[in-house]
Order: sequence, then structure tokens, then C-alpha cells
Amino acid sequence: MNIDTDKPIGPRESRGLSKRALETRALLLAAIALFLVASAVHIAVGDYPKGIDVLPDERSYLEIARSLFTGNALIIRGVASDFQKILYPLSLFPALLFPNGADQIRFVGVLNSLYACSTVFPAFALARKLFRKPLVVLGCMVLAIISPDLMYSMTFMTESVFMPLALWLVYLCWRCFEAQGKRQLALSAVAGLVCYLVYLCKEVAWMFLIAFAVFFIVATATKRLPARRALANVGLFAAGYFAPFVIMKLTLFSGLFNSYGQFSFDILLAPYTVLFGLYSLAVDSSYFIVGFGVFPVLFVACTYGKLTRAER
Repeated sequence: MNIDTDKPIGPRESRGLSKRALETRALLLAAIALFLVASAVHIAVGDYPKGIDVLPDERSYLEIARSLFTGNALIIRGVASDFQKILYPLSLFPALLFPNGADQIRFVGVLNSLYACSTVFPAFALARKLFRKPLVVLGCMVLAIISPDLMYSMTFMTESVFMPLALWLVYLCWRCFEAQGKRQLALSAVAGLVCYLVYLCKEVAWMFLIAFAVFFIVATATKRLPARRALANVGLFAAGYFAPFVIMKLTLFSGLFNSYGQFSFDILLAPYTVLFGLYSLAVDSSYFIVGFGVFPVLFVACTYGKLTRAER
């Protein structure tokens, strides 16, 4: 909701703004409390001897972190690698300050817990933009902090950093969609830069670029935004994404191929891979139905009468 700054604010509007500011402050304190409690729980639960027995990417992240920390190139088990998802390895540098390997692994668990549980902050920011009722915002923060996906903090996977960063990107995109003028253009460029940071966690981040472009295509088709303005926003988002992409390709990643270029597509035709693919499709489809059918549809239908006009 945009506030017209040219119109004088009366006493009633002033009281409304003050009340909302107090609510925001209280919700922020609640987010900090949830972060601290959840982090403590994750650190305590995840404090046990760990070994890499399941996910091969875990070894890649740890090896690259140690290689970059010692000033070497992208090396995994003594062999040069094209694996370029380095943001998570870089985030593990504080743990590598410990001389003992066991202490390093334990502190990686602490860092993962802090990173994963910080998801509550972008959840708070996004919920505050979408909903006016404090209890609804608090409920969104609780749902975010108890998400089973945060248990990735017990592994050595990049999801601990990817989840909060991706949610911050969603928040930035939302701010961009509702902004106007130069502010919208600036937010588009910043969102593109953050999108590249998310890409340094996981390859799938480039889907945000497609989603961003689709939004402005629809906005143009429905006459909600001039084509020139939509093109400028998409162009700035792309520039914010591809500028660091090209710089990294010319420097640290010079001469390297795609992170997953070392894998053969022949493995996709193996019987085990096909069966696992069908199993994964069934599981992911069930998650999709729950995530996009139960909460956004059934939950809203049951509570529609209690929602404010802005929430509807």
C-alpha cells in the first residue's frame, strides 16, 4: 500500500502509523527470539559425530571450502574441479579457523544452524508486507522456523544458506513488483545481484530470472505496466545477474565448464535412475499438492470471511 506523501497526514492516520510501527517492533523482537531459540535447539540436536556417507555434494563443499581457505583453486580430493557453487564453502571459513578437524566439523554445525534459522527474518519481512494482522505474521514466522527443511543444518549441504537467501530474494522481488519509478528500477538491479548470489548456492536459482520476466510479461499483457517500463526492469534484473556472472567467469572461474558438466547423461537411462526418478516425482508431487493445495487454497477458503480486504 503506497502512502501519498503530498497529502497531509491527520491525527487518525498518524496514530495508525504509530500503532503499526509498534507492532512491527514487537514482531521483530519475536523474530529475534524465535531465531535464538531455534538456533540453540538446532545446535544442540546437531552436535554429534558426523560422517559423509550419503550425499557426495557434502564432500565437495567441505573440500572446496578448505581449498579456498588455504588460497588454492577449486580442488576436491587433490583433483581440480569445475564445481563452482562456492557461496556455501565461503560461508564455512569461520569454522576452518579451528586447527582440529573435529572442532571444524562441530563449528560447521553451529554455522549451519545460524544460517538456516535466519530464515525467520525474510519470512518476517515478507509476511509483514503481505498481512496486516500481527498474529498472522507471527504464524508465518513460526511456520518458517519449524519447517523440516531447516534440518539441513545437520548436514554439510548448501541448503542452510540457500533457504534464507532465496527467501530474501523473493522479498526483494515483491518489493520491486509493488514499487514505482526509479525505486522499482533500483530494486530490480539489486534483486538481480542477489539472484546471482543465490545461484552461487544452487544452479536452480536462474529460475528466479525466468519468473521475474514472466511477471512483467503478464503485467504488460494485462495493461498494468507499460512495455518500456517492464523491459527496463527485466533488463536491469538481468544486468544485475549477468554482470557478476561474467566477471567470475573471466576471473576465478576462467576456463571452467558448467558445475555439472563433468557428469554423463548416460546415467539418466540406468534402470535404478529411472525408478528413483519416478519415486521422486511421486514424493515431490505430494509435497506440491500439500504446499499449493492445502494452505493457499483450502486454508484461505476456510478463513476467507475473516481476512481483511488487503489480505484477500
